[in-house]
Amino acid sequence: MRIFLSFIFCLGFTLSDGQSIPEIILRDIWSNFKFNSSTIEKPQFKNQGSTYSLLQENEIIEYDLIEENKSKLILKGSEIQGLSNFMGSINGYKFSPHEDIILMSSEQERINRRTTSSRYHIYNLENKTVSLLFNEKVTHPTFSPDGTKIAFIHNFNLFYKDLKSGATTQVTFDGSPEEIINGIGDWVQQEEFYLDKAYQWSFDGSNIAYYKIDQSSVSSHPLIQYNDLAYPIVENQKYPKPGLAIPSTSIYIYNIKDGKSYELEIPVPGQYYIPLISWLPSENKLCLYTLNRPQNQLKSFLFNLKNKSQEIIYEENSITYLEPPRNVLYDQSENQYFISSRDGFNHVFALNLELKKITNLTPELIHVNKIYGIDPIRNYLYFQASKEDSRQRQLFSVDLKTKKVTQLTKTQGVHEAWFNKNHDHLILSHSQFNMPPSYLAVRINNGIDSIRTIESNNYLKDLIEQYQIRNPKFFTFKNEDDIKLNGWMIIPPDFDEEKKHPVLMYVYGGPGSQEVLNQWRGVEYWWFQMLAQKGYIIACIDNRGTGGRGTAFKKITQGNLGYYEFQDQLSAAKYLGSLNFIDSERIGIYGWSYGGYLALKCLIEGSNTFSMAISIAPVVDWKWFNAIYSERHMGFPKDNSQGYFNSNLLSRIHLLEDPFLLIHGLADDIVHFQHAAELTKSLISYNKEYEAYLYPNRNHGIYGNNARLHMYSRMTDFIINNL
Repeated sequence: MRIFLSFIFCLGFTLSDGQSIPEIILRDIWSNFKFNSSTIEKPQFKNQGSTYSLLQENEIIEYDLIEENKSKLILKGSEIQGLSNFMGSINGYKFSPHEDIILMSSEQERINRRTTSSRYHIYNLENKTVSLLFNEKVTHPTFSPDGTKIAFIHNFNLFYKDLKSGATTQVTFDGSPEEIINGIGDWVQQEEFYLDKAYQWSFDGSNIAYYKIDQSSVSSHPLIQYNDLAYPIVENQKYPKPGLAIPSTSIYIYNIKDGKSYELEIPVPGQYYIPLISWLPSENKLCLYTLNRPQNQLKSFLFNLKNKSQEIIYEENSITYLEPPRNVLYDQSENQYFISSRDGFNHVFALNLELKKITNLTPELIHVNKIYGIDPIRNYLYFQASKEDSRQRQLFSVDLKTKKVTQLTKTQGVHEAWFNKNHDHLILSHSQFNMPPSYLAVRINNGIDSIRTIESNNYLKDLIEQYQIRNPKFFTFKNEDDIKLNGWMIIPPDFDEEKKHPVLMYVYGGPGSQEVLNQWRGVEYWWFQMLAQKGYIIACIDNRGTGGRGTAFKKITQGNLGYYEFQDQLSAAKYLGSLNFIDSERIGIYGWSYGGYLALKCLIEGSNTFSMAISIAPVVDWKWFNAIYSERHMGFPKDNSQGYFNSNLLSRIHLLEDPFLLIHGLADDIVHFQHAAELTKSLISYNKEYEAYLYPNRNHGIYGNNARLHMYSRMTDFIINNL
């Protein structure tokens, strides 16, 4: 294996200056929340100008990007408590299109990790009155473009309320959790296609396009809740698995004027998904994407509702899997803009709908991550991308007339943006691995001009200095196949280059993911630093299959999940073990979800290199995971039986010899507890020693009611005792 090492931050390994360093303790991280950063959660900009609002401590407050001390209280939840049975606590809000009404959510109840149900109240800003949207909890309420109506989902049916008359109209009547769901995505399409709200108003408000998903043929998986009752509560989750029945999806159009719905005829044979729909700004035109079940054929149709015509406007075919765009944008000429990897890298493409001509707008960039929006006056499109280094993400613009791409931010790190409606002002966040996010008010003016700092997180920056946190080392090395891989390394504050240090490798490594980013990692960063205080080096490597480096690098794992990922993590461990300050006999690995799968695979198949592993919520057999994900990356079990067998961890559990800790939530709706149960059966059958912690009523995130503190305490103990 050839070694190629380069550091973004050229820092010499220096000893501590002798000052005492405060000890980072778990309770401060996971219970006292001492190390949490201050954030700005999705500011809502007004229709004009640079003012925006935030929900802070049960108050909706309006701020001005330009004038620092200019703020105005819009609404205080406690002051309207009791009106129309409002309980006084605001969970969320949105303004009507004319900004004369606020729709407030309260008494929020989580359905799954992407969807909530709440009670909604309507607050009239002019006459200060409060009224109830509907007498029960609803999901995904959305104003019509003219602000006269609100559509919503209740009991898997679509409704809308006329705000002038107060009348509520039920659009669908066949909704049920076990069979038909309307206007909301089923679990698997929410998880894989981000299809949460599955309906859209047309731009003129005359029609609603909505999904009707039939999941009656899909089998259910039980999720059990233990709540001090004589019998536990069993929730049956519709969960399609590879090679078995999947939901069927239709798109219906409901016309407000005549009160009738009709189904769009989609000329696609066989089973398929509809991951995205979008109305064009012009009247009565709907764009609809279909993706066949093998996920290698993507089509976009344009439906003209006026003359009932349809045509294919875009098509992609691939020998590997395809990923549909998450959203599409339109300019004033109704050219369509979206992200595609059709040329081997994620780029922004422009599609002329009339000529059906497609143009790559960002050929010089290596990875476009997201599109923010279009400035209709200047005709600029704004997006986030990596230019040369996939570990950095910058803000860019492209002139849609000249096709000139301009990099707007220059500083290393990850930049995120929230634009105002005119796209001439924004809130810009910037963070680096060792620098918590700062939030800046920015003006667009032939580039970007910083106006002022909204939030600096100086408190955390002071803590980083107080705890003498060293900057991480970003590095690259070449694996056994001579391919460069990216990594980062956290070293102890009193690092001694002459001393041998144990290493804990953190891994996720799943398809399209990226952990080696020059970005603030949140509170887990402090757990890593706590371990570094105890003498451990923490390292992370993005293996083949991860994102940011093109489709050839990402899709090499298709059909054989785990193989290349394991080879690269093994190469990384051997590389780390070759460094003179690392103890090659004390290399452990830890991961969650896909990372839990890889951590266990590394311990099983790399026992001569890895000395312990922690797996949280690991997949152990891809035939038990959801159909969209497993079929995308592994195909159908009947067509790829050898690939499924090779990736199955249970067939190799007899090779396990080193300390292993298993953690799983009993109510995990993503990686079902079935995986942990089958793994435990196999461990017992081979008489293998292991440790396990199970968390009742906890989902894939394992949080709430002290769960995180307990879990990280047990993991820390396991690491200290075994590494």
